[in-house]
Amino acid sequence: IDEREDYAALLYTSGTTGFPKGVLQTHFNIRRNAEMIRDFTDAKEHFRYMLILPLFHCNAQIVTIMAPLIIGASSILTPGFSAQTHWETVAKYKASTFSCVPTVLSILLRMPHENLDLSSLEYIICGAAPLPVEVFKAFENTFNCKVIEGYGLTEATCASSV
Repeated sequence: IDEREDYAALLYTSGTTGFPKGVLQTHFNIRRNAEMIRDFTDAKEHFRYMLILPLFHCNAQIVTIMAPLIIGASSILTPGFSAQTHWETVAKYKASTFSCVPTVLSILLRMPHENLDLSSLEYIICGAAPLPVEVFKAFENTFNCKVIEGYGLTEATCASSV
């Protein structure tokens, strides 16, 4: 395999400017993007990345699956996001991190969590829309974990800036 030339995946854009477009990703693009996530977040082998985004999304594939593989960490695959069971799942599997959108953080702030051990959470990556400052501060204060804002697009493999 020539990792700079050979394609590893065909991902689709969200279609915000028209119909979704297919974006071919090389092995190199995917590996380097996952390594960037690893380096920026200082993730470790004991980390557990919990998947709550749809698996067809580039963030789910790169940040929640490929980055842990490169690090030697774990991915926790869930059947999908459920606000009602989210914190129980984090506690049960001792999730270290998950990626989401600002609306999800707002919802999760209102969900019961007081009797659960969420001390495994290290950081959350949030993107796709502006994160209101009050939600950012409330989440960090309530859950004692860092919130990292990220920006990315499928055309740039995934994460462009974190």
